Amino acid sequence: MKNKYPIYIPTKGRFNSRKTVNALLEMNADFIVVIESHEYELYKTILSDNQILVLPYSKPNESSQLVTTRNWIKEHSISEGHKRHWQFDDNVKAFYRLNNNKRNKVLTPAIFRCVEDFADRYTNVAMAGLNYMSYAIPDGRPPYILNSRVYSMSLVNNELPYKWRGIFNDDTDICLRMLKDGYCTVNFNAFSGDKDATMTTSGGNTPIYEADEHRSEF
Repeated sequence: MKNKYPIYIPTKGRFNSRKTVNALLEMNADFIVVIESHEYELYKTILSDNQILVLPYSKPNESSQLVTTRNWIKEHSISEGHKRHWQFDDNVKAFYRLNNNKRNKVLTPAIFRCVEDFADRYTNVAMAGLNYMSYAIPDGRPPYILNSRVYSMSLVNNELPYKWRGIFNDDTDICLRMLKDGYCTVNFNAFSGDKDATMTTSGGNTPIYEADEHRSEF
């Protein structure tokens, strides 16, 4: 069983690591990497054309335009007729299922389909997603948490008007606006991802975080 909604992986400057790409290839999941044109030649050596989406802008000397890219991805998924779409960070090493207080690595995209089917039961789920593995601890925690933040592995409702904004904590910001307006978020402990900690992988937003001495203010 595969995911029914598209998985997009916005990525920049991380071809050599490409952890989420490798994890999803191992799982035989359907996904699309979203890249700037200057990295196309790299990715076409390992992926087919239907797994690569090239952005209409390319600024290789700028560290990141992640928020702009996130909003572009949402519009692309809407243009393709999708009710929802996934956005995964590019530094997730593996995915896990938590069941009977045991956490096991999964090698099938069926976990994504489970989240999709759950979200589609309701009309008020603005965002659902997978928790970080480090938070989905096998200590009797519930299978999901309602109305919390959803980070890094997000299933986004395309029928709602929310867009990402800012530079830091854009995922927290968008979840807070959804909740303020009365919608729900669902963060799954039953399914999680082993994501690298912020600023431990080169590329992406790391240069911005390292260069900005005022990020704690955000």
